[in-house]
Order: sequence, then C-alpha cells, then structure tokens
Amino acid sequence: MQGLKDKVILVAGAATGIGAASARQLGSEGARVVAGDLNLAGAEETAAAITGLGGQAVAARFDISDDASVRDLIATAVRAYGGLDAAHVNAGAMTMVPRDTDVVDIDLEVWDRTIAVNLRGHQGRHQRPGPARRRPVGQGRHPRQRHRAGPDPDPGDPGRRPAGHARQMLARTPSTRHGEAGDVAGLVAYLMSDAGSWINGQVISVDGGTIMR
Repeated sequence: MQGLKDKVILVAGAATGIGAASARQLGSEGARVVAGDLNLAGAEETAAAITGLGGQAVAARFDISDDASVRDLIATAVRAYGGLDAAHVNAGAMTMVPRDTDVVDIDLEVWDRTIAVNLRGHQGRHQRPGPARRRPVGQGRHPRQRHRAGPDPDPGDPGRRPAGHARQMLARTPSTRHGEAGDVAGLVAYLMSDAGSWINGQVISVDGGTIMR
C-alpha cells in the first residue's frame, strides 16, 4: 500500500487478535513497527513474525493505564527508529469482560481497571506522543488514531465463541462469514497510509454490515 514504507507505527495491544494482525499487516507493507503490549511474550512473537518475513519490528512491554510505561514505549520508538509517525491504539481490558456485570453488582476492582484502561488510558494516550511526532497533527497520519471492530469482541478467533452466540452474531449481518482480525487490519493499514491521509474524525464500522447506514 502506498505511503507505509519506512513509516514508524506504534501498535498498542499487539500481542494477539486485531492488534497482532494489524502489526503484521503494517510490517508486510514496509512500516517499521513498535509492538507494545502488557503481554511481552505475545508482543515479541508478533515482532518476530514481522522480522521473520523481512520486515522491521521491535517489541516492548507496556501498560496503557501507566503514564510512565507509555512514555517508555514511545521512547522505545524514538530509540529504535528516530521518531513516531502514527499509532494504532488497540489496547483494552478484555480480561475484565467476563467479570463486568452491572453498576450495582460489579466488583470495584473490575470497574477501576476497566476505567483505567479503556477510558483514561485511551484519553491519556492522545496527550503523550509529544516530541516523538514526526509530523504535525492534522497532516496525514498522527498518533491519535484508534480503530475497533464492530460488536464482536474477538473477531480474530471465532472458535472461542459459544456456538449459539456465533450463529446469532452471523444472523445479524448480511455477511456469510464471521469477522476476522485481518478484516480490521486491512483498514488500519489503509488509514495509516498516504491514501487515508484525508480521513479524520470518522467512525468506520468493520462489522460485516451489522450496522447499516
């Protein structure tokens, strides 16, 4: 894809699923990838998959809810590649989902971690790239882009869904198959490329047509 070669792109949440697929897609298109995740072994596996195919990638452990950890991740990009062109912030507290009940019964530990990661963590990341940016915000790709995949919490692994739930999900779309992590990765690569440089502030649903407009 035009306009990705040698761009430095940070993928936050790159160990598994959409983040890992996006990192691999970006790496295959010539981007220099910084794969960050709380799961360092998973991030290293993603980076190894990219370099194993001739791409450039480094891995780092980070916690999106920890400001110092995020600063260290950005510093990793600067040390490895001299700066940062864009970021795909895909991190989320998915391990909390099974314990996320309702506002009356929820364990406060689950509530606090979910807010720290999924809300404050993402808001704070918009403020952190600072001097690492290699181009001003507003000119093409910038470290404020975030992309999610429709209503499916794990499109990269349909086999993990209960059979009944999987059928219900598919019945809600005009699609003949379940979503995969690669479906989102393709859009991520497009938005990070020169071809997507005039797309800002949009909600793009990658959901097989679940939300039809």
